[in-house]
Amino acid sequence: MSSTFKSVMRDSLPGPLFRTAKTAVVGGRLVRSFGYDWRRYLRYSSSISADQSRQNLRAMLTERYHSLEKGMSLPAPRPGFGVKPVGDVVRLLKSYVAQFGADEFARVVGKVLAEYVDFNRDAGLADSSIPSFAAIDELTRELGEASVGAGTKRVTATEVQRATAHVGLDFFMLRNTVRQFSTEPVDAAELEFAARAARQAPAVCNRQFGRLHVFTERADIQKVLEVQGGARGFADEITGLAIVTTNLRSYWDDTQRNQAWVDGGLFAMSFIFGLHAQGIGSVSLNWSKSPETDRKMRSAAAISADEAIIMLVGFGKLRPEYRVACSPRVPLDEVLRLRTLGSGS
Repeated sequence: MSSTFKSVMRDSLPGPLFRTAKTAVVGGRLVRSFGYDWRRYLRYSSSISADQSRQNLRAMLTERYHSLEKGMSLPAPRPGFGVKPVGDVVRLLKSYVAQFGADEFARVVGKVLAEYVDFNRDAGLADSSIPSFAAIDELTRELGEASVGAGTKRVTATEVQRATAHVGLDFFMLRNTVRQFSTEPVDAAELEFAARAARQAPAVCNRQFGRLHVFTERADIQKVLEVQGGARGFADEITGLAIVTTNLRSYWDDTQRNQAWVDGGLFAMSFIFGLHAQGIGSVSLNWSKSPETDRKMRSAAAISADEAIIMLVGFGKLRPEYRVACSPRVPLDEVLRLRTLGSGS
């Protein structure tokens, strides 16, 4: 309902009748919007088929091989754990290589499998204890060595303490939504720094399919912001703009229907902190839009249909001094609840 029509209806109809009419209108919009999301999720997610695309198969493989990484990172891994997942990984990896070749992703999976075999052999399990050992040896030899770390690694508390020694609460308290920027552009190295920070965001079962579609040309930024519609009064200040997305192919079944927005939100926040760590300001721009506007953005910014648009992030170098909204936070006791569950719970 338009605001004018809604006012007329509210003034002319009895209260219960107006609420009934409003429920029908809002309910119809919800059904249409949920239907739009449902159709895209059903079509592109891995719910029906894991091998409909490279991305779908990568997601399924990642979920399976990461279960082996998690098992080996436990305080006391049980020798012989993960017989079912390791069989799935071998089967899916063979399918992946047959379709897409022995690329770096395949070699990463192979490296995890090789560490899994070494772990079990070091624990005294004979090759015959897990039927996949021989197949894994042959497969990993064919794949070759990965150029990045995979499996598990050792980290010391000292390393973490050294890296965080100069990070205090003020780092977080001084992150504000900024709507006033200098004209100095953000360079490629600074964007790469922030993107590396975003890559470290947690994701369900390590399914890292967050993406940053970044625009730095004025005409491109203006075109995207016109569709978003929430930057009036400061759009000309923004010198860089990112559309944050997550790929629906990374998920499956009804239980993961909202996971793209969880993973995407963590990914976006890590990107924002990556900018903030370099003294670059940012403004979060929401993407709670109708199906029509969502389609319009995909067309304007060339975003594929299998990507869920999570939000937009405008950014730029800080002025020497600028104003921000105070945006007071809710009291701490409304946020932090230290709880104990009774034995009867």
